[in-house]
Amino acid sequence: MRACDLLYKAAYVYCKANGIRYLYMVVSDIVLKHMRRSGLPCQEIGAPRRMPDGVLAAAVVLDWIRIREVPALVDWYASGWKIPPDNGPSALDCVLPPQLVASFERRPVVEASA
Repeated sequence: MRACDLLYKAAYVYCKANGIRYLYMVVSDIVLKHMRRSGLPCQEIGAPRRMPDGVLAAAVVLDWIRIREVPALVDWYASGWKIPPDNGPSALDCVLPPQLVASFERRPVVEASA
């Protein structure tokens, strides 16, 4: 699992918790290619433009409902977050808004057997 996959899932969880279906963003062509390779259903909504710093950027919409159409992702995105039992503040408590952290399902971490 890559850090970017966790970032995409965090965006999904936040949007789901707040009733946000569409995520509109401006991304570089490199990021857009990466998101598409990751299976995210991103659609360009305008022609790419060259920015003053040379980056090719595009306006994109991601429809979270369409994640259901991607068999490789649907189970992982639908699984939500599994956070260890409350043992005081965690890294998530420091980074994410409290209302989002409260919406996560708290379950014990199950370690994989060797």
